[in-house]
Amino acid sequence: MKSPFSPCAILVMCLATHTAYAEYTPNLVVGAGGIYKVEDFLPEKNNWTISSGISIYENSKSSTFPQYTLNLTSIGSFFLDNSVSIVNTKTKQLTGYTSFQYGATDNLSLRGTWIGKYSKKDTIDEQLTLNSETKGNADSYNFGMSYRLGDYYPLTVLGTSIGFKSGNLSNYTLSSSFSWVLDPVVLTLYPSYIDGISSKKDDIKYRYLSTTGILSIALNNDVDVKFGASKDIYTTKEKNPHSPSWDTSGSLITGITFNSWENFTVDFTIDHELGGMTANTFSLDLSWRV
Repeated sequence: MKSPFSPCAILVMCLATHTAYAEYTPNLVVGAGGIYKVEDFLPEKNNWTISSGISIYENSKSSTFPQYTLNLTSIGSFFLDNSVSIVNTKTKQLTGYTSFQYGATDNLSLRGTWIGKYSKKDTIDEQLTLNSETKGNADSYNFGMSYRLGDYYPLTVLGTSIGFKSGNLSNYTLSSSFSWVLDPVVLTLYPSYIDGISSKKDDIKYRYLSTTGILSIALNNDVDVKFGASKDIYTTKEKNPHSPSWDTSGSLITGITFNSWENFTVDFTIDHELGGMTANTFSLDLSWRV
């Protein structure tokens, strides 16, 4: 039986079907899963991703200091009392940021971030004397870029950035990121070098080498969960005989991301610091693709 369609008509129908599929199918990451899209990590060319968020950092710790008291018992008789003074310190910091990321090409995006902070530090000694110190600033900036390595599986995205405070380039942060998308799993590493300033706190007395690893798992198209850990090695810029010249700290990270809305995501993260202090960071981040 002769086909009612000519070869030319069949070819036109195939091209039209392919064009419609390309137009209405999301730019999925190549591989199994079919959840993550390239736009989840890089904005499309000539498009923007706008992000904003806040984080609350809480830190409670106790410090001991040697205390010497000269006690006179009688004329010509005295003794030296050697004791320890305990000081409790509570620090709270609120950090907010706004970030703009622009897709320069299909594989390259540029990013600029403005950061503001407000902190309060309460110190209480054994005599219950309270000393409060507050400060705020909105003069921190971060500029960076992200690049996708080719169009193959697994999707690999590299990022780098530099952060600094306006008018003070002697203290800065150098950060990088390496993301591997194994849909529905994403593994990301964040090595960084911090000289005096960071997203958690500003302390010009220290330098940090920090590494953070995050494992994100897409439960479905609407919800991701993530788990991670970080390790910091920090050194003092000036030697102090009463404290070590270097030390380490670590933290555990958990979070959840909601993708229930088109072009809009909500991310909530808890960072719990390990060691001899009680320190937590609660973060809420919002992102729009426009």
